Parts: sequence; C-alpha cells; structure tokens
Amino acid sequence: HCMKLSLLLLLLTIPFLIQCSTAEKFNVNTAKGAYEQAKDLQNDERFEEAMGGFQEVRNKFPYSHFVKKSEISIAEIYFQREDFLEAQHAYQLYKDLHPKDKIIDAVTYQLALSIFKQLPDSIDRDLSLAHEAILYFEEVIDSHPTSKYVKNSKQYRIDCFKKLTQKEYYVAQYYYKQKKFLSALGRYENIVNKYSIYGYNPRALKGAILSSMKINQKERAKKHFKTLLSTHSKTSEASEIKEEFYNELK
Repeated sequence: HCMKLSLLLLLLTIPFLIQCSTAEKFNVNTAKGAYEQAKDLQNDERFEEAMGGFQEVRNKFPYSHFVKKSEISIAEIYFQREDFLEAQHAYQLYKDLHPKDKIIDAVTYQLALSIFKQLPDSIDRDLSLAHEAILYFEEVIDSHPTSKYVKNSKQYRIDCFKKLTQKEYYVAQYYYKQKKFLSALGRYENIVNKYSIYGYNPRALKGAILSSMKINQKERAKKHFKTLLSTHSKTSEASEIKEEFYNELK
C-alpha cells in the first residue's frame, strides 16, 4: 500500500515539477523569457498553454520585437492543429501588418498553404478557394524568386489548377448529360482555353465538338476538330470523333 501511495504521489507531482522547471528555465518577467517559455511549450505540443503564453507576450510587452515572433507562432499553432481557417486569418493579419517583413515570403507561402488545405477532397464541392490560394502561391513565385518556398509553391499551384480543371470537366459533363449543350460547350472551351496543360484537353475537345454539333455550330466544331487532330491525333478521343464526324468536319 505504501509503495502504491508513493507511486501515486510521484505521478501527481511530475506535472507540477515539469511546470516549475519550465518556469525556472525562463525569466517570464521579460519579453524574451516569456516568448521562449511559450516556444518551449509549443515544441512540446502543449498548444493551449503555448497559445496563452504568446498572447501574454503581446499583452505584457506590446512594443517588444517578440510580439511579431509571437504572432507568427500563434499562426503556426493553428496550422499544427489543422485549424486552417484560423491559420489563414493569422497569417493574413501578419502579412497586412508587416508587408515588408524579412520573412514575408514564408508568411505568404504559409497563407497560401492554409487556404489550400481547406479545399475539399471532392470536386463536386465548392473550389472557389483554389483561386485565392493560386494568387498567393504566384506571389511567392513572382515576388520572391530566390525564396526556398518557390519550388513547393509551383507544385501546389499546379495541384490547384488540376482541381479546377477536374471541376470544370465535371460541370461540363453534367450540363451535357442534362442536354444543356450551349452551357456544356462553354465549360469544355474554358478547359481548352485556360487549363489546356492539365490532362483534360482531349476529353474537353471531344466534348466541345459533340456539343457544337448538337446545336448546329459546325464551324465551331471544325475548329475544335482541327485542334484535336493537330495536338492529340493519337488519342482515343481523336479516333472516336474521326469515326463519327470525319466526312462532316474534314
């Protein structure tokens, strides 16, 4: 019984001892100490306590340069906890307050990534956030060409465009099945004009030709047929269209 009691007391005092040792390690009466203590908690994934610590730095030492560091750390915690909307707001606020900051490339990248992470997995849902993410990824690429975040920004930008292309094709197919051929045609042509490099062009050109033929716009169909043959002649889509309409469209 004594042994069990000793073990229980030890278990109860460990958190207290950790807290004491953490407090002793840092002089929390200074901005530096308060910030470092909060950072230590963040590194231990004690996010709630860390968040409180960073807030305290902002409140107690409003003119210290550790306030900016605390603002970034708060944004990081939101991102680490996968609260991407709050992370977006925190990075956006930092970017608005400190547009010329030396880490603005990292902030812009994290802002873009926070938005990207909010995109739904399913293409039948709203993807409008992808346009916003693209803007910030492009800002990293164009405004900070030597940044270490350029490579990833380029890849995420492509991922955004691929999602938008898939969405556009999904909507085009929906309109076509509903026999709304003019609406379908507009969507197929949008893929050809805006998203031609993301893998859907043969399918979009085929859809544009079929939609054009359905609404008796043969010249429009001929134009797309010519493009299909010149750029994707070896595809199954080109074979199918040739078989069905070659004499009409040649």
